[in-house]
Amino acid sequence: MRIVKKALIITSVVVGSVVPFSTAAFAGPKISSVAFHAGAPSPTVVITGSGLGTAPRASLVTACHANPANAGDTFGKSGLWIRDSGPSVPFLAGRGRPPKQTCVGLVLSSWSSTSITFTFATDFYGPPSGYLLNAGDNFTISVKNRVRSGQVTFT
Repeated sequence: MRIVKKALIITSVVVGSVVPFSTAAFAGPKISSVAFHAGAPSPTVVITGSGLGTAPRASLVTACHANPANAGDTFGKSGLWIRDSGPSVPFLAGRGRPPKQTCVGLVLSSWSSTSITFTFATDFYGPPSGYLLNAGDNFTISVKNRVRSGQVTFT
């Protein structure tokens, strides 16, 4: 290891030669943008980026629902989730179930290395629960532990 101009350069030795260590292989997913498209019964969310990989294993949110067909999926703490922190009624979707999370599941439409599209499962999203994305709400979205935050703006 040597330090050059305040930059850390890590090298590895392979059969007597020096090979530069690349951080590109360990960069992980990058979220470039999050778009919200108004729609009924729930909005469509489109995440664009790079290195998003493939969809993580989903778990059906059945513990909360009388009708599992409308439950959607959760993707765990390190998969895919979105938090609406208000000022309207705050909720967390796609991550788990009570007592720590709400019962809002996600309905995944597509997932590629550059784009993810989903809507919210209708069983707990919307009235009467009050769990709604509203224009101006603050959100945090996570894809495989990479997060992006902002304010909801519908197109």
